[in-house]
Amino acid sequence: MGALLLSLGDPEAAIAQLKQAQKLGATPLEYELPLATALIQISDYKSALAVLHPDQTSSPGQKADIYAAQGDAETGLKNTQKANELYSMALDTDPKNSRALAGQANLALQNSDTILAIKTADRAIAVDSKNAQAWLVKGYAEYDQQRIQNSAESFLKALSIGSPSISPEQIFIAHGKLAQVQIALGQRSEAMANIETMLKVAPHAGYPNYLKGLLAYEMKDYPIAAKHLQIALNSNPYNTNALTLLGASEMAQEQDILAANHLVGALAQNPGDLTARRMLASLQIKSGDNAQAIKTITEGAPPNTAASLILSLFSSPEQAIKTLSNIQASASENSDSNTIRLALAQALMLDHKQGEALSILNDIKNNEHGQLNTLSLKAAAYVREKQFAKAIAIAHDIERRHPNNPDALQLSAAIFTLSNANQQAEQTLASGLKYSPKNTAITNQLGDLKLREGKINGAEKYYKLTISNDAGNLTALMALARISANRNETNAAMKWLERAHTSNPKSIQPILAITQFQLATGHATAALDTIQKAVALAPGNPRILTLMANTQLANHQDENALNTFTTIHQAEPLNPYFSLNMASVQAKLKQWGAAEKTLKEIIKIKPDFIPGLRALALTQWHNKEIKAAFLTTETLSKLPNGKADAAALNGQLYSMSGNYSAAQQAYKEAISIRPSRDLALAAFTVNVRARTKEPEQPLLTWLKSNPADSVVRFALAGYYLTNGDDKSAEQQYQIALKSNPKNPVILNNLAWIRSKYGDQDAIRLADEAHNLDPNNPLISDTYGWILVQFKHPKSALPLLQDAAKKVPSSGTIQYHYAVALADTGNEEKASSILKSIIKNKDNFPEKMAAKSLLKKLEPS
Repeated sequence: MGALLLSLGDPEAAIAQLKQAQKLGATPLEYELPLATALIQISDYKSALAVLHPDQTSSPGQKADIYAAQGDAETGLKNTQKANELYSMALDTDPKNSRALAGQANLALQNSDTILAIKTADRAIAVDSKNAQAWLVKGYAEYDQQRIQNSAESFLKALSIGSPSISPEQIFIAHGKLAQVQIALGQRSEAMANIETMLKVAPHAGYPNYLKGLLAYEMKDYPIAAKHLQIALNSNPYNTNALTLLGASEMAQEQDILAANHLVGALAQNPGDLTARRMLASLQIKSGDNAQAIKTITEGAPPNTAASLILSLFSSPEQAIKTLSNIQASASENSDSNTIRLALAQALMLDHKQGEALSILNDIKNNEHGQLNTLSLKAAAYVREKQFAKAIAIAHDIERRHPNNPDALQLSAAIFTLSNANQQAEQTLASGLKYSPKNTAITNQLGDLKLREGKINGAEKYYKLTISNDAGNLTALMALARISANRNETNAAMKWLERAHTSNPKSIQPILAITQFQLATGHATAALDTIQKAVALAPGNPRILTLMANTQLANHQDENALNTFTTIHQAEPLNPYFSLNMASVQAKLKQWGAAEKTLKEIIKIKPDFIPGLRALALTQWHNKEIKAAFLTTETLSKLPNGKADAAALNGQLYSMSGNYSAAQQAYKEAISIRPSRDLALAAFTVNVRARTKEPEQPLLTWLKSNPADSVVRFALAGYYLTNGDDKSAEQQYQIALKSNPKNPVILNNLAWIRSKYGDQDAIRLADEAHNLDPNNPLISDTYGWILVQFKHPKSALPLLQDAAKKVPSSGTIQYHYAVALADTGNEEKASSILKSIIKNKDNFPEKMAAKSLLKKLEPS
């Protein structure tokens, strides 16, 4: 009965029953372990240790379980060294003891070694997939690594197993963590289900009530948000996040007095909370207490940002101008006067009233720092008016007044740059660098200038100078990554990005860049791990969630991607692009009816949304609503500038229907209205399908006007190569190579063509292609086969072996490998491969040659 109660999640009742069993004469082995486990779950660690006696059993498995339970109790008592010793003793006794492995994983997590924690938890799970403790530790470790989708899966697994491996308290907190992750992922209904589970257990607890308040606020259910946040504050009146969020919920309901009280409370706990400060100031503006609003901002904001924060209180420049003008007129001269003037000047500039802004700025009298802010705004006003000479005069004035002030010289250089006086900007920054040789802002500014001038090496020098003085400088590291990427130095680019992320773990910029880079280089699994970190840092951000959904698609997780896009659509129902993303995945999953419904909802909201109309017509075609599809293109053609899009869409619909003649006419019409690369490629494709004479004509026409378009030129070269016109293909690849000298595919194809002529330069080209993309089996095959043709089979063998291993289904590659084996004396293996590919029903161009070679190797 005690063991049953423990498995049902009632450790206190289990303890009573197990102690009764002990009194009634049960053997220690029957009650010790479950009793100790129950005692550990209610945090009575010393009593748990008292009932455990590993020496009373000779069974290695039972002894190991008892050692592991002792380790759990010592962990609860914070005796981590003793706990680790006991877990080690358990594993020495039974190397596959899952409880001990989970305990070690937990210790690693407590020591912030998340990598070891996950590795050890995985070992425990491999032994016992129903070890909820191991799944829970793994979930927390993944959460700490910001791999939130992974952590959600681990928490779900732990909760699905539940007792007795984890305690009711652990289950309660796990529901909360899972809800937090689901909120970050935008999975609101799932999060709410977990929160409600917690509230059933503890309806007045702070944690679930705060989470419900947060979720209700996100869903714009402000009364519910306020109700649960108040309950959370009853549990902990000093919860700053709850105070701020409650204030925001009350503001949304126009309960301004209550909101102000709670925001004041939040600022009492955390005076640096600029969100609470800004909300309180906006309430004070609304109530007419303008002076107090300004004071609220200036008391907590740095001087250089106070004016911008004041400006952010207003919904429009016009409102800011009206209110700030009244404040300025009635206010006495004090320390806030200049801040008000700066904010007013910024508002006037945003309203394109540069002259009035300059008039305000000319009245400001302030200290050196304030003077620089004023001069900066004056220069910006002149630049907006394209009065560059006056802006440059201000820059020179700053230099004269502050010749030894690096900050002032940076400002002066920035004004020169905005005024297109780059040489003067560089000279000014060089002067600043003399006074402050380790000033990273200056070296970054110099790097930016060099980039603007196209002097990549010079820019790289300055950015590297920055990181020699500040190893984690985000601006410099990101710039160096971009420089490496532009040089096609992919490994170097990734190293810079990883360094940027490691040095700035809370910055989203490098995480997004790494994700996009991993996707572009075919590392989709790694990209999915990376993007989760960005989602954790900015929960619910629709653009970050969009990248996550695209990453899920790259990992063939189409259903997950649809769930993510659906979440975004629900949060931003009026944004047609987010809805279009959802429809595109519905279409990919062949949910044509759902896709059509989504697209019609988009068009209802935004009738002139061309991408939506285009997608709707294609979806209708897939739904066999052919007439409706062409009616949609007719609607599109009636929109301003919609004729070209409608003609192109007609071309696609006709092509999909097999009516190539009509498709050709439609594409001609579209190209005559608005020529583009995509239309040229589409018209070429239709010509090929229609078996038109000289189908490449649309590509040639496009290249006459756009000779630098390497995509179209590459397509043209590929067409010539496929159709045996090697000379024309070579000519096009040569032109493409001039603008893409490091493109491995171009080099590979050129090598292939030249090998046909017996040109030894083919080896050089193939080698260069392989060095640029050593993991591409097609490039390895080309290089290896060229080496075989030029009588270098030994050098070819490892290349062809690698290609054959990576693409076992390619008869051509297997044949090339067999030839290399035969040429290097391994005729037996060559024969085996040849027999296999000849026996296969799939045809390949070299099948007759393969039969001939096999006959030669095995004449009988």
